[in-house]
Amino acid sequence: MKKKINFNEINKIAIIQTAFLGDTALTIPLAKEIRRINSSLNLTFITSPRGFGVIKNSIYIDNLMIFDKYGKDKGYRGMINLAKKLRKLDIDTIIAPHRSFRTSMIVALSKIKNRIGYTNASLGFVYNYRIPYYFHLHEVDRILSLLNAFDLYHFQPDSVPLISEFNDDIIDINFVERFVSEIDSPIIAVAPGSVWKTKEYPAEHYEKIILKLKSLNFKLILLGSAQEYSLCQRIAEQTDSINSAGVFSIEQLLIFLKKCKMVVTNDNAITHLAGLVDCSVLTIFGPTAPEFGFYPYNKHNGFYIQLEGLACKPCRIHGSNKCPIGTHTCMKELSPELVFNKVLSILNFISEKAV
Repeated sequence: MKKKINFNEINKIAIIQTAFLGDTALTIPLAKEIRRINSSLNLTFITSPRGFGVIKNSIYIDNLMIFDKYGKDKGYRGMINLAKKLRKLDIDTIIAPHRSFRTSMIVALSKIKNRIGYTNASLGFVYNYRIPYYFHLHEVDRILSLLNAFDLYHFQPDSVPLISEFNDDIIDINFVERFVSEIDSPIIAVAPGSVWKTKEYPAEHYEKIILKLKSLNFKLILLGSAQEYSLCQRIAEQTDSINSAGVFSIEQLLIFLKKCKMVVTNDNAITHLAGLVDCSVLTIFGPTAPEFGFYPYNKHNGFYIQLEGLACKPCRIHGSNKCPIGTHTCMKELSPELVFNKVLSILNFISEKAV
């Protein structure tokens, strides 16, 4: 059996995660756990520009490197340049939660001594410590299991909460405070968008839910990226709600979520950003499924809902832009009444927990 890595012999460690924003958020517990085990080592995090905001103010990271794989670092030359930078940092261990070809190439080119990845990673042979990819686990726990490459470490599921600490910038704090300063009712946020169209719960369903919540004296705020402005604006106009799509940076969004009673969202990054700051969340699953391991991680305030019993579900691990069978039943037939009742049960749970 291959000898495991001694944590006490590690001086500099790197984590490379350049996937989606939500994936970056779900990797923070890995940094958190490394910092708990050995607080003296130097920890570098490599992420994409879209992941920058969620890592920027993390208290667990010493060095943050941005790899713009779709921009200035695109192609083989970008991989070589990043590998050279990593070699100059004299890093002795690198952990790769992302299983992509590009990530494995960077790891190989970096020539770092200890290379930790999954057994099913693309170009898996470049890793000299390979950990099984446990399909039955939540993504946070799958990522944490990579630490089994170290001696005296025995991974336990649900052992490291997603909730994390950040050194928030005072400018970002003030921006959010100004935004909420005139809101005198409890805030419920709704994030109706997705990179994948089939993962979007119908806007007309969201409108019905929002109107019911407004009648209970909640203030509804629509969340989304700048690309989702039109979708959020349509819903805001139909419900007299506030459209904040494109208003917040990721750093500001994390601060804003702390101000919310809860957030209702599709299966997107908001699910995991809410979990980072202990904001209660309800995630609506359509073409994807919780079994993939991307459901809300914090069990005391993370919830999900889906239409059960569909033979065609799940159809995609990431969703798609068009329903493969042309019906989109998984979302259309999940009634607003069911979702609204689930929201009410969560709000009641929050109230009882606060007593």
